[in-house]
Amino acid sequence: MTKYIIKLTITEEGEHNGKVYFMDKQGYICNNLDYIWQEDAYTLTACKAACTRYEKKNTAEVFFERRERARRIAEGKTDSRYPIYEMTTYTPYAIETVN
Repeated sequence: MTKYIIKLTITEEGEHNGKVYFMDKQGYICNNLDYIWQEDAYTLTACKAACTRYEKKNTAEVFFERRERARRIAEGKTDSRYPIYEMTTYTPYAIETVN
């Protein structure tokens, strides 16, 4: 039986560009599939819905952070050069489960 987890890929230009992580249903994020429990996997439909939800949330967070950063710089305040939120894509990733 095939179950799915979420594959996160950082698409922001910078030191984390192209890094891949995996997230299970509980929100646990790691870069090694050996640490993902099979019981915490999604069905395909639920995984697609979760990917869409996370993608929209990430896009909004990046947009608002960039807008706030531009406002602070325009006001003459110093700002960190590292963003808190990085643009990320979320896609379903199939894993084989053993019954």
